[in-house]
Amino acid sequence: MNFETSRSVALVLSSKEKMGDPAGGIHKAVLAQIAALHAHGIKVHLLTASEPCAESAKKMGAEVDCSPVWHNAIKPILYPKYWLKLIRLRFSGIRAVIHHNGRTWAWGYLFFPGIPQIQVLHREEIGHYRYFRRWLALSSGYAAYLKKHHGMLGWRKVAWAPHCTIETSIPEPSPAPRPANRPFTLGFVGRNCKAKGTDLFIEATAKLISEGRNLKIHFAGSEKAYVMTLAKRWNLTAHVDFTEWLDDLGPYLDRIDLLVVPSEKEAFGLVLLDAMSRGKPILATACNGPTDIIVEGETGWLVPIDNPYALAEGIRKAMADPHIVAKGMKGYERLLEQYIPSRMGERLKQALKNLGARWF
Repeated sequence: MNFETSRSVALVLSSKEKMGDPAGGIHKAVLAQIAALHAHGIKVHLLTASEPCAESAKKMGAEVDCSPVWHNAIKPILYPKYWLKLIRLRFSGIRAVIHHNGRTWAWGYLFFPGIPQIQVLHREEIGHYRYFRRWLALSSGYAAYLKKHHGMLGWRKVAWAPHCTIETSIPEPSPAPRPANRPFTLGFVGRNCKAKGTDLFIEATAKLISEGRNLKIHFAGSEKAYVMTLAKRWNLTAHVDFTEWLDDLGPYLDRIDLLVVPSEKEAFGLVLLDAMSRGKPILATACNGPTDIIVEGETGWLVPIDNPYALAEGIRKAMADPHIVAKGMKGYERLLEQYIPSRMGERLKQALKNLGARWF
């Protein structure tokens, strides 16, 4: 892999994960940024407390320093071993520091003066992010909101660039029509909670099953007890399957007919790209992330947020669509056009340039 020596960035991920822990969304987002930057000859230095992220990043060709200290807001300042590392990195020629956690702002500004400190807003909330002057949003809608309400009369810089896949080459899926005797299978991937719309999803599904629809729901993620409690409340236990976090979503996605993303907020939604890579259509609430990714009526459907009746109607429409398989394949084509590293790297470079990385 050839890198231009004058073109490098530092990525900071303070998530504290051990080997064997499930890969979280931010972990995957960091790897996606590495892939996008590498695709355009930009070298990456990763500081992280996440062991699985560190291992994957090394395999991708990044320079990695993995230590629990990067999870702490103060320790890198207090211990000479670590602030010496930061000083050496400061003078290695990096041109931007991209933070994937708000707690790292203090030592970022202290050890990298004059270098743009950029915070990625993985969640649509401000929190510790307010200490950063430069924000990287993941959707056009949220970027517009931040500029309007938190731009501080232009003092704070806001740009946006979506995530991409980690893979540079994605085999074309071969979806088969669903057998007539098999239940129509809905999929949900992620952390099950009210904010992710799990309760609305189960309520909408219960309504459809009460109408005589032949449905099955496959959940993959966390909070099994929460899901099964809701399923029992709505008499759906026989219609629900649950799988813990999966490192490889491919086989799981191959078993479903429609991915459902019923979130109240969704800054991006990497699982949407996973589904598109397998040729699966998507039904999502019209949050900022899905609104950018899904082409309504072509690659999937968008429904109003926090509305179980609209969600049920969206599922009903998808079930009745004779072109549902073709819509999934349209999503795959859109993935190749927009969301692979070689395509997304250019957009990320432009966003970093807008945020002060003048060497791009």
